[in-house]
Amino acid sequence: MKRFARILCAALFAAAPVFAAQRLDRDPAATPVYVVDANGNINGVVGNSTLSTANSTTANLANGAVFTGTSEEVKDYASIQVSVFSSHASATNGLSLQQSSDGTNWDITDAFTVSATTGIAIQVQPAARYFRLVYTNGSTLTTSLRIQTVLHAVAPRGSSQRPSDARSNENDFEEMLAYNMVFNGTTWDRARGTTANGLLVDMSRNPVLPLGTDRSVAVTTGGTAQQLAAANTARSGLKGQNTSAEVCWYNEIGGTAAVNGTGSFSVPAGGSFSVSTQRAISYLCPTTGSKVAATEW
Repeated sequence: MKRFARILCAALFAAAPVFAAQRLDRDPAATPVYVVDANGNINGVVGNSTLSTANSTTANLANGAVFTGTSEEVKDYASIQVSVFSSHASATNGLSLQQSSDGTNWDITDAFTVSATTGIAIQVQPAARYFRLVYTNGSTLTTSLRIQTVLHAVAPRGSSQRPSDARSNENDFEEMLAYNMVFNGTTWDRARGTTANGLLVDMSRNPVLPLGTDRSVAVTTGGTAQQLAAANTARSGLKGQNTSAEVCWYNEIGGTAAVNGTGSFSVPAGGSFSVSTQRAISYLCPTTGSKVAATEW
């Protein structure tokens, strides 16, 4: 019977390995089936999950006490899944899932903090040959403690999270990074996240309306240009209105406003204007006392 099982397994995996894995995993009564090569060497295992009694416990722990599981080989498994429930909180990073290449030096560690009366389920991928679990209790004797480790031949789904659930740092979420790309005419480049590198995004700017600064003036000498606003490299814009009963003129490029002058624009009585430069703004009205209302931001 064992020989037949080995031949069947090899045939199934040679023809349709995915079908074989799913079929065996669905049967809760199935015993593990080993994947072997032509020489009888075991290359993998498919079948039921295995409860790791060496790294599971229900014994309560005193203040600061430590449960240290026993090293066991996990290289033929796809996933290590640990569930913990404790009546009292663990020490900070008290749940330590450790892996080792030799069973002595535990070089790979995933650490989590367990909250009181809140179950936690963590899944990690085997990254070395050996695994053990170390749990350090917090400052209070536990009245109930349930730690269970299951080794899966076929990796199950990780933590389930509803959109409305609060996010915790103590989880086994998979990390996914994404970035925008722009076409430069020949190839695709990553879009930079700073204004200095060409992307018109500045996360330091708060998307609220600016306070604005009043630049309203009254003409001190009719027919003579005067400054409405000084040059301002931080200016985003300026908007004004000629509140007088006559035509006035403004220059937004650092020149002197003049009637029909180069770079000067006329503003009819009651008319509005806007400025889109950072240079000094000059204003002229024919009559002393004429007014312009303006706001700079």
